[in-house]
Amino acid sequence: MADTKESLKRKRLAYLATFCGDGDTPHPMGAEVLADLRRFAGLDFKNQKPGIVVSPKSGMVDSHASIYRAAVRDVYMRIVGFLSIDEKHLFQEHSHEPTQSGADSSPTAER
Repeated sequence: MADTKESLKRKRLAYLATFCGDGDTPHPMGAEVLADLRRFAGLDFKNQKPGIVVSPKSGMVDSHASIYRAAVRDVYMRIVGFLSIDEKHLFQEHSHEPTQSGADSSPTAER
């Protein structure tokens, strides 16, 4: 149990050092990376449900692209969880509009 707590503590410190430097809020480059991951995970799209990818060709839900996006979202949520930051505060200044197709360049986005 103590080993698990120490391991989690080390991981959190590593994530904080990577995204926040010496502070407890993300530095500009860290915030930019987090904003990009958030957008890539489909969490910034206002017109669709998070995680659902609709094929621009068929207009149907693309199950493979949706599963891929869910995995990317899990990675994003893990990083934010380790940082223990408030997402609303983080993205007030770093909000971006989605790309024209409504998805970034994931390998399954154009099915």
